Amino acid sequence: NSYCDVFRKIYLPRLKQRTITRWIAACTASKAEEKQMKKLAERGYPAHMHIDILDAYQRRGIGTQLLQRLKGHLRDQNIHGLCLGVGSGNKKGVAFYRKQGFEVLQKLGGSLMMGIQF
Repeated sequence: NSYCDVFRKIYLPRLKQRTITRWIAACTASKAEEKQMKKLAERGYPAHMHIDILDAYQRRGIGTQLLQRLKGHLRDQNIHGLCLGVGSGNKKGVAFYRKQGFEVLQKLGGSLMMGIQF
């Protein structure tokens, strides 16, 4: 399956299942996270990333490779701080980022703001 096929079959139906209330809540949380990202940029974490690897492809080194490439690209741009938001209940995600050297910078609602400087 191509990414587009999976996106159409799995992710789009999930989005359609959301109620307007949940959608508004998600947008509000995103705005709060965006505000926090601006503050983190001022503290030395100007780059922000998102990563989403399908379960079937996790634990194969793909996330590590993506992160290494991103950090290399950022270094080339003279950027040495990277941050992200991850759900505090996402134990596998939090463990992955900690293993990569990220630290929890602060808690924001149900999310952890994590960052790394390199």
